[in-house]
Amino acid sequence: LSSVLENLSQHSPAEQALEKALNIESKKPTSNDQLVAALNSRLAILHRQQGQCDSARKRFNNSINLYRAIGHPPPLPLAAALQDSAINEMACKRLTTAQKLLDEALNLRQASLGARHPDVARTLSDLAEVA
Repeated sequence: LSSVLENLSQHSPAEQALEKALNIESKKPTSNDQLVAALNSRLAILHRQQGQCDSARKRFNNSINLYRAIGHPPPLPLAAALQDSAINEMACKRLTTAQKLLDEALNLRQASLGARHPDVARTLSDLAEVA
């Protein structure tokens, strides 16, 4: 539902659906940290689309920290969160922070996917924008 609402640019209902999902998952005794991290990232993207840089930054940081706290963090979801966070930092004119996030995302993607993967190319393209 939240994906459909996001695509229709109805951010408030989408945000409400994501917040509800996050609250439900977070309150479970054995919450799925990877799901909670992904929900935080999706909320961060909504906030970025609404021009709420600082709120998006907080959500991205929550997501990244959750991925890192997982025993063996999943490299590709972590790389995606890092890159999405970097795009937010670029929009907020925090280019040094964006570059650091992109460097980490690039390292994770190259190690997992190889140097010729399209996601690696996308990360390199974003790095070129902050250089």
